Amino acid sequence: MTISESQLKTWANQGATVTAQLTHEQIRNVLTSPNSALTQNGYSEWRDYEIYLQGSYRNTTNIRSDSDVDIVVQFNKAFTTDLSSLNQVSRNLLVNKGFILCPNPYIHWLTFYNHVYTTLRYHFQGQVKQGNKSLKLLKDTNRLAADVVPCIRHLKFNSWRERIEGITFYKRDNSVEQIINFPKLHFDNGTNKNQKYTNQRYKPTVRLFKNARLSLEGQSLITKGSVPSYFLECLLYNIPDGKFKPLYQETYKESVAWLYQNFQSGDARKFICQNKQLYLFGNGADQWEYYSAKCFVNQLVNLWN
Repeated sequence: MTISESQLKTWANQGATVTAQLTHEQIRNVLTSPNSALTQNGYSEWRDYEIYLQGSYRNTTNIRSDSDVDIVVQFNKAFTTDLSSLNQVSRNLLVNKGFILCPNPYIHWLTFYNHVYTTLRYHFQGQVKQGNKSLKLLKDTNRLAADVVPCIRHLKFNSWRERIEGITFYKRDNSVEQIINFPKLHFDNGTNKNQKYTNQRYKPTVRLFKNARLSLEGQSLITKGSVPSYFLECLLYNIPDGKFKPLYQETYKESVAWLYQNFQSGDARKFICQNKQLYLFGNGADQWEYYSAKCFVNQLVNLWN
């Protein structure tokens, strides 16, 4: 049965943001306090590190059911590099201009991670757990649950004079594998698509499809957790700007039809993440399994019919 315009409009509404911002501010105040292990070891906010929201609350794609807040704590004086796009001439130019690789970036990350963990554990006693990729702060009466990601910078060079900045962190069970992401690029590209190219229709559409996902999960048509919000947003980023129509019914129908066609033809394998730095589908830590996405799109078709 066709989904009504009023239902889609409800699905497109943004969830509350006040508690998320309060959670962010509470964590910042703890990490920057005089008693913080960061402060005690000479770290200074803005000079040495920065703290910012990422994920659905940062990108204003949160819906009512969203609960966890994602917070990045980024140490800016250590970094990893990607020089794979540079030939030897460009690498030599980079060195001649004074660029020096950061020695032992993992050790810098681990030291910073431990200071962040020590501070949060001391202040939020019994409410901080070590996950494999982040520090998990449990929900309380005055805050949401939070995933806190201590990280360092990542510098990806496209030429000796042009670079893109992201973040690097490591899994607790794997000190070799770097997990690289570009949260600021993700935010900027999503904001541009929303404001410049879709007449502010992109982000409401993301929220709409996040609620459609919940509907499919509730009917046991897809497995809960098989469509993470980050990947869903990246999937929709690939939809042409012209598919985001004034009416949500038109947007849903044309967007799903376009996605379905691209999965049928195999062209969806070329979809990119919203940060535009890697393909959406693959085996990487920040990539999605292709057939999970294809199953999701098939069910979106069925949800409309």
